[in-house]
Amino acid sequence: MRALQWGLGSVVGALLCSAGGTSLCGAQSLWPSEKQPSLSIPQSATALIASATRLPGGQIAVADAARGLSLFDAQGKMRWSAEQRPASGMPAEPTWVGACGRDSLYVWDAAENRLAVLDRAGVMVREVKLGSEPLIWTARCSATGAFAFQGWQRLAPRARSMMDRTRPYQFAPTVISIVVTDASGRQTGILRDVSAGEIVLVKPTSGGALGGPRPFGSGASVSFTGTQLVVGVPDSGRVGLFDATAKQQAWLAVSARPVRLDRAVYFREIRWLVPTFGGIARDRTMALFDSLPFVAQAPPFTAVFGDPAGLVWRSVLDANADVTVLRGMTNDGQDVAELRLPEAMRVFEVGTDYVLGWTIPTAGGSRIVMFKFTRMR
Repeated sequence: MRALQWGLGSVVGALLCSAGGTSLCGAQSLWPSEKQPSLSIPQSATALIASATRLPGGQIAVADAARGLSLFDAQGKMRWSAEQRPASGMPAEPTWVGACGRDSLYVWDAAENRLAVLDRAGVMVREVKLGSEPLIWTARCSATGAFAFQGWQRLAPRARSMMDRTRPYQFAPTVISIVVTDASGRQTGILRDVSAGEIVLVKPTSGGALGGPRPFGSGASVSFTGTQLVVGVPDSGRVGLFDATAKQQAWLAVSARPVRLDRAVYFREIRWLVPTFGGIARDRTMALFDSLPFVAQAPPFTAVFGDPAGLVWRSVLDANADVTVLRGMTNDGQDVAELRLPEAMRVFEVGTDYVLGWTIPTAGGSRIVMFKFTRMR
């Protein structure tokens, strides 16, 4: 299937925000949310939280790429963890967990390139293999049983001609593939060469090359809302809507008032990215990022999330480093809602009335938190 074409003709909607302050866009309204999280689950200072999800019964499943999968009850008490059950067949390197059925957990195992299906007791009941190409980093599932598997970032074709191997570091554009399947793993569609933002390539003194995400490098993200596949491409300011066979339905262009970032916001992003920057010690990586050119202007959004009621939420950066801002739009491109949560976090999931995320890792640890909100329409 040929690569996606990002022509202007594919854009069917545009959102133009007001130019003053943090004014809301169009009919967008500020939805009430909790001042304190209704659930807070402490995590280790070395946790590498890749994903978390809330199950229909209120339990929280957490995928830690370093320690494996854990399940907590609705009050935040641990019920079991992979460290307690080494012989249960749990994924060794979980990078995504989803509640795609009432009695099952679906977990992507990046080490084995497989989808593991676990029961509520944490025992693997079956697995789905996708083959070796493309290698998958994370996944998403829909309420109807469709899956979208997001491949690892790879250098865009044009990046190789831009390489300067004499430099200690450089930024390089990347692309990804998105594979769409049914619940059995049968491929129903694929999107190729989706723009995935920039990575940092580092030339270590020992030779070779190491790479990792660039802070605010505008990486692509994937989600589902109902039966629609949602693909967010921040570096072009677009949100794509597709059916379960990856057939294009619409492209929505998202315009936002430029937000100037300060170094506090920049270093907040670094603290989230450092654990994923493989092969380099944390303090060395922090020093490296400190030496890189500062990204002072925020992208239009950083990630997309579909909720069960059909809204598409965009995570947007704010000049205030201590809040999380989400904007919700309908599938015709109309912004209708904004959430301002009083804590900086990386969002994993937006439900019908909650947002689940991970707070900034510090020397004292981090937390999985859930904020409830009230829908106004």
